[in-house]
Amino acid sequence: MKKIIFSLFFLSIIQAHARQDSPDSTSSSRKMSLSKITHRQDGLLVHLTSDGWLKIPAGISTKPLSSRGFSFYLMGEKMNSGGIIGVGYGLGISSQNVASNGVFDDRVDPGKTRLHALPDSIDYDLNKLSLNYVDLNIEFRFRTK
Repeated sequence: MKKIIFSLFFLSIIQAHARQDSPDSTSSSRKMSLSKITHRQDGLLVHLTSDGWLKIPAGISTKPLSSRGFSFYLMGEKMNSGGIIGVGYGLGISSQNVASNGVFDDRVDPGKTRLHALPDSIDYDLNKLSLNYVDLNIEFRFRTK
């Protein structure tokens, strides 16, 4: 996981460095290239999160430093000729991880899932719920000047 995050971070740095002009270029061409970069919308979006639960039962605790999540999205957009109305589109992956001392149990009532604390007799290093998604993003965009 750390290798993937580092690789994507490294590639984004290389991409930004490759877009820079050579030092002997004129100031007008620098302004044009800067304009192209700043008007470019989205691209690669990276979200880093600390995941957790709300309203957890008594006796259950989460570990915020072990409950890390992330999202990577490649986004593009198609705007109308005036640049006011458009659509943003993209594809991404996301992962949510919650480390806790809780275990899910549906044996008492099969229609409901309950969260109970792990017994002290169980020796464990990490108890984690990991949820992974492939996301298809579609956004309707409206801009004013």
